[in-house]
Amino acid sequence: MTKPGPRQFGALAPGDFARHPVWIGRHGADGDEPRCDETGTQRPQIFADGRRFDFWGGIIGIAAAERQALYAAPKKTPEAIFPLSFGAKAGRVDGFYRRRKSEIDVER
Repeated sequence: MTKPGPRQFGALAPGDFARHPVWIGRHGADGDEPRCDETGTQRPQIFADGRRFDFWGGIIGIAAAERQALYAAPKKTPEAIFPLSFGAKAGRVDGFYRRRKSEIDVER
C-alpha cells in the first residue's frame, strides 16, 4: 500500500478515504518528520450526499444550515445521530463544537 501525502483537512474527499480510511491530523511543526505517531489530533468528518461534514467550527461555529444539511442527508434527528462513535482510536462526537472565550460549547 502506498503512503498518502499530506492534505489539508478541508481538501479531503471521499476518494481519499476509500484509498486510506484513516487520516491523522498533524501540527505543522512536525512536517519534516518521516512519519506520524499517535500524537496526531482527531478531527472526525463524515461524507454524506456527496458532501463533507465537519464537527469543529472554531470561534465561528457550524452554521445552523450546515447542521440541518447533515441531519437531512440520512433523514435523522440530532438525537438519532449524536453522540456518534468513531476512530482508529476510540472517540466520541456529542455535536458541533464551537470555541467561546475560554470554553467549548456543543451545539446540535
